[in-house]
Amino acid sequence: MKDKKKVTHKETKRKLLEAQASTVLSHVFATTDIEKCSEEKLTGSGVVLQLSGIGGKDIINPILIRDGLSNETIEAIKKDLKRSHNLILSIKLN
Repeated sequence: MKDKKKVTHKETKRKLLEAQASTVLSHVFATTDIEKCSEEKLTGSGVVLQLSGIGGKDIINPILIRDGLSNETIEAIKKDLKRSHNLILSIKLN
């Protein structure tokens, strides 16, 4: 009899995070909340950027961006969030 691979707590936590991140509401909130990362709001502070792909592979290890994100970066992220949001909606409608 072949042993089934045990699912670790870390893997379960990652899968839950990915499921929560893919909801329509998380896109709506992120589009609003990204404004909080602006240079105007975070002067003298910063944001920590970390990117992971689906499956948990680290793409960018944590890095501090001092004084927040530029307006151009925020607008670009909003465009990507809108595109992703529209993809989710189109998949649910089909």
